[in-house]
Amino acid sequence: MREQEGYTTTCPRCGGSIQCNVDDIARCWCTQLYLSRTERDYIAERYEDCLCESCLHALRAELKAVQVKGGDSQ
Repeated sequence: MREQEGYTTTCPRCGGSIQCNVDDIARCWCTQLYLSRTERDYIAERYEDCLCESCLHALRAELKAVQVKGGDSQ
Protein backbone atom coordinates (compact mmCIF):
# COMPACT_ATOMS: atom_id res chain seq x y z
CA MET A 1 0.00 0.00 0.00
CA ARG A 2 1.45 3.36 -0.95
CA GLU A 3 1.55 6.26 1.51
CA GLN A 4 -0.95 9.04 0.91
CA GLU A 5 -1.78 12.35 2.51
CA GLY A 6 -4.99 12.26 4.48
CA TYR A 7 -5.55 11.10 7.99
CA THR A 8 -4.99 7.99 10.05
CA THR A 9 -8.07 6.21 11.35
CA THR A 10 -8.88 2.85 12.89
CA CYS A 11 -10.30 -0.07 10.95
CA PRO A 12 -13.63 -0.94 12.63
CA ARG A 13 -13.15 -4.65 11.90
CA CYS A 14 -9.62 -5.35 13.16
CA GLY A 15 -8.68 -2.20 15.06
CA GLY A 16 -5.59 -1.60 12.92
CA SER A 17 -4.49 1.78 11.64
CA ILE A 18 -5.35 2.81 8.10
CA GLN A 19 -4.39 5.83 6.06
CA CYS A 20 -7.64 7.31 4.76
CA ASN A 21 -8.00 9.95 2.08
CA VAL A 22 -11.78 10.08 1.78
CA ASP A 23 -11.67 13.86 1.30
CA ASP A 24 -9.74 13.30 -1.95
CA ILE A 25 -11.02 9.83 -2.83
CA ALA A 26 -9.32 9.76 -6.23
CA ARG A 27 -5.98 9.72 -4.38
CA CYS A 28 -6.98 7.08 -1.80
CA TRP A 29 -5.39 3.63 -1.93
CA CYS A 30 -8.82 1.98 -1.82
CA THR A 31 -9.68 3.18 -5.32
CA GLN A 32 -7.07 0.73 -6.60
CA LEU A 33 -8.92 -2.25 -5.07
CA TYR A 34 -11.73 -3.51 -7.29
CA LEU A 35 -14.79 -4.84 -5.48
CA SER A 36 -17.83 -6.14 -7.32
CA ARG A 37 -21.25 -4.69 -6.57
CA THR A 38 -22.08 -7.84 -4.59
CA GLU A 39 -18.88 -7.51 -2.54
CA ARG A 40 -19.52 -3.81 -1.88
CA ASP A 41 -23.10 -4.53 -0.79
CA TYR A 42 -21.97 -7.38 1.49
CA ILE A 43 -19.40 -5.12 3.18
CA ALA A 44 -21.76 -2.11 3.41
CA GLU A 45 -24.36 -4.24 5.21
CA ARG A 46 -21.79 -4.89 7.94
CA TYR A 47 -19.64 -1.74 8.16
CA GLU A 48 -20.25 1.97 7.65
CA ASP A 49 -16.68 3.25 7.81
CA CYS A 50 -13.48 2.66 5.86
CA LEU A 51 -11.77 -0.70 6.32
CA CYS A 52 -8.13 -1.64 5.94
CA GLU A 53 -6.92 -3.50 2.88
CA SER A 54 -6.45 -6.76 4.79
CA CYS A 55 -10.02 -6.69 6.07
CA LEU A 56 -11.42 -5.91 2.63
CA HIS A 57 -9.63 -8.97 1.24
CA ALA A 58 -10.81 -11.08 4.20
CA LEU A 59 -14.42 -9.99 3.71
CA ARG A 60 -14.17 -10.79 0.01
CA ALA A 61 -13.02 -14.31 0.93
CA GLU A 62 -15.78 -14.58 3.56
CA LEU A 63 -18.42 -13.71 0.97
CA LYS A 64 -17.03 -16.31 -1.43
CA ALA A 65 -17.25 -18.94 1.33
CA VAL A 66 -20.85 -17.94 2.08
CA GLN A 67 -21.74 -18.14 -1.61
CA VAL A 68 -20.18 -21.61 -1.90
CA LYS A 69 -22.30 -22.78 1.04
CA GLY A 70 -25.35 -21.23 -0.62
CA GLY A 71 -26.38 -19.07 2.31
CA ASP A 72 -25.76 -15.82 4.11
CA SER A 73 -23.91 -15.55 7.42
CA GLN A 74 -26.14 -12.83 8.91
